[in-house]
Amino acid sequence: MSFFIVRPGQNIFEVDLIALIRHYEGLYFQDVKPIASAEFVPSLDGDARVLPEIDKIELHSRFLQSLKACSIFVIHELINNKLYKKHGAAQPYEGEHFQAELDRLWAAGAYRNLL
Repeated sequence: MSFFIVRPGQNIFEVDLIALIRHYEGLYFQDVKPIASAEFVPSLDGDARVLPEIDKIELHSRFLQSLKACSIFVIHELINNKLYKKHGAAQPYEGEHFQAELDRLWAAGAYRNLL
């Protein structure tokens, strides 16, 4: 499976964000409603965010050619999405629920070859 696409009229590759999200959803987040859309945003405050109310992930466009960075951000935002949907609110990164998800994903090998 390829995670890169070329946009018409451009000669650069960019990460296929939806394909990447589907990959990680299929491996590690099968129990969560899938993300409906994703896009690179040039004016995003921060690196990435999930909008769980509309099932959308946004990544800053400066990462559109970095598969490893996009993978790490996608996994992170899928954690946030899962926990928001399970608990009805964002969970603190140092909190029990977020840390348990990190432990689960680390043990499952989600970060292998990314760090």
